[in-house]
Amino acid sequence: MPTIPARKLSRAPYWLRFSLILLSLGGITSAFVLVVLPRRFVLQAGLVESGVTFPTHEPPFDPPQPRPVIRPQSPVTLETVELGPAESFWNDIVPLMDAGLYEATFPLFREYLSHYPEDTTAWQEYAVALIRSGRNDEAEQIYRTLLARAEDPSIKRELARLIRDRGEFDESIAQAEPDDLDLLHELAQTLVWAEAYQLAIGEYRRLLDRAPDNHGYRVELAQALYWDDLPVQGYALLSDFPPDVPESTEAASLRAFLDSVIHASMPPGLTTLEQARRAVANENSARAHALYRRALQTDHDNPDVWLEWVDFLQFHEEDLPAARAALRQLAQLRSLTWEERYRRAQLDVWTGNDDEARLALQQLVVEDPTNDQVWTLLGDLYFWQGSHIAAADAYQRALKLSPTNTEAAAGLEAVKQQTVALVAAREDPNAGPRFLYFEDSDDFSRIDLTVEATILRSTTGAVVRGGFRKLEGTGLSGLRDSDAGPFLELEVVQWWRFGTVRTSLKAGVEQLDAAGRVPVIEARLEVPNAGGTALTALYSHGSAFSQTLTYESVEASLLSDYGELSAFRKLGDKWSISGNGTVGSLHATGTSNLRISAAASTRYQLSSVWSATLVSQLLTFADAAPTSPTRRLYWDPRMFWANGIQVELRTPLATRWEIYARVTPGIALDDERDTPGAEWVPQLGTVAGFGFQKQRVLIAGDLAYSRGREGGYSSFGATLMLAIRY
Repeated sequence: MPTIPARKLSRAPYWLRFSLILLSLGGITSAFVLVVLPRRFVLQAGLVESGVTFPTHEPPFDPPQPRPVIRPQSPVTLETVELGPAESFWNDIVPLMDAGLYEATFPLFREYLSHYPEDTTAWQEYAVALIRSGRNDEAEQIYRTLLARAEDPSIKRELARLIRDRGEFDESIAQAEPDDLDLLHELAQTLVWAEAYQLAIGEYRRLLDRAPDNHGYRVELAQALYWDDLPVQGYALLSDFPPDVPESTEAASLRAFLDSVIHASMPPGLTTLEQARRAVANENSARAHALYRRALQTDHDNPDVWLEWVDFLQFHEEDLPAARAALRQLAQLRSLTWEERYRRAQLDVWTGNDDEARLALQQLVVEDPTNDQVWTLLGDLYFWQGSHIAAADAYQRALKLSPTNTEAAAGLEAVKQQTVALVAAREDPNAGPRFLYFEDSDDFSRIDLTVEATILRSTTGAVVRGGFRKLEGTGLSGLRDSDAGPFLELEVVQWWRFGTVRTSLKAGVEQLDAAGRVPVIEARLEVPNAGGTALTALYSHGSAFSQTLTYESVEASLLSDYGELSAFRKLGDKWSISGNGTVGSLHATGTSNLRISAAASTRYQLSSVWSATLVSQLLTFADAAPTSPTRRLYWDPRMFWANGIQVELRTPLATRWEIYARVTPGIALDDERDTPGAEWVPQLGTVAGFGFQKQRVLIAGDLAYSRGREGGYSSFGATLMLAIRY
């Protein structure tokens, strides 16, 4: 066997050369490619670097008076400091305001503001002094002038209070900020005091909409309703306290009083329950609600009253959570019938209690598998949870039992339509050119110019790729040589089982003068969600240069057959793990070599843009690589075990731009065939890129640099793409 010549070595120590390269690369990376586009923009170069590239890890009323706006006093200093106009002004104003001498401040305010009209704080303090002196109209004019300059919630609050105090409640409400609950509460209390009960009730309801857990608002609203001759509505409001919230003494007393008022107004000879039924018939829901509440208070353990209450809540008030709670209370008084259990399951589904609904419906179909309505509801539940297969099966069972079940037919059609939408989002039909460039320190380079188009019809798609490829490097003769030629590929994609399984078959041919026509075949199986884990299996056949990265392998007509299994799983919101294993054969006439690799990673999301990943990769070859007269056809270590920490930043840069960057420093245990023993070798991998989207146009590109393995090996790659979505 020919002797493999030793590489020319620099006189400088390797650690020194690597450190200098690492420092310079870090500076360039920080300045030039801090970040690169998200994963969906990164082009796949198709390069499987032998052990160098780390694996990527594929949310009671007392209106307050306006307080003086006092400027913070200057800190004590031993130096004699000449005060400016503002400091002198506030030194004169503050003592007068504190002493209540408001009239004395007016000349000072006018003098100062004539020179400094833009001092908003001084204007606000001037308005406070005017209000304290009873000159509200002048203060209002100041507030309106300030608001004309710029919106300020604190000024709007003071203006609303001024308008309220002169009795113009509608305008005061209009001035109030919707989220200023304190001011809205003041307005509501003022309206009650002014006996404007309808306006007060409206404001209290606004308050409860924004703070439903504030039971003080609820009690005050009930009082306003009583004073507006609506005791039934007040009683109903107080009866709706959540059961886990203790009722205040004030609320209990008011509810008991309103109960006595309602009872005194009832016609003689009719029970409370009969009065409630009459109110329902008269479409007086508020009175019916209060009367049913009173009936439950006096006959709490009567199942018939509870069942009527459930019907009223569900069909008249359409309060599904309350109806569900009432039905659960009924279940504590007696056993539910099959129909009532189905009704409870419906309410569970409609109120988002999916786990309870699923268990109940599964039990119901066991007891009565011939009920198509139960199967339909179970299909709805599975569909809303994203379980397309289970949903389709339930709908199909319902249609088999009752072919005229329109709800089941609509549900099955919705499953099919959503499946098509999910497949379209995954395949992303588009067309456009792609560019790939790669070179390394072993004199190998590759340029690909490709045009790619993806076509999709329902759940079936096709991807056509064609282009021109040029390869350069050291040939078998030891001299630099090159080769070029066209390539064409067709990939057929099919999604199965309602978008849960993806298969694809790719076939093509590439033409190079040295190797002639070489067929390209790839079969792939993907399960995006197998119990929470994404799985991929593939087999690929074609030229080996994408793995060996040497021109010698091209001239030697070296081929590659390999299979790969990969998995990815999220472990909560922050953690995720992934792994893959590859077994392949590099072979030509009379020679074959087994290549085995495995990789694993554990990723933690540090923030919305930062993540850190522990990565590890193992590579081995069964035999030594064949040799040319000058060197090996490809890199063939006995064992190469690389480990690193990958830090990634990915973030939108602007409305349409996104960028990301990934840096992976590490260390590898390298056991080369032509050196005795194994040694630790520093590793470094960097990737950076960008993406730009505007309507249907996508432009993306990336750069990659890596350094490691024996002899200071390094590589550089770049990709660029233009895609038009359709």
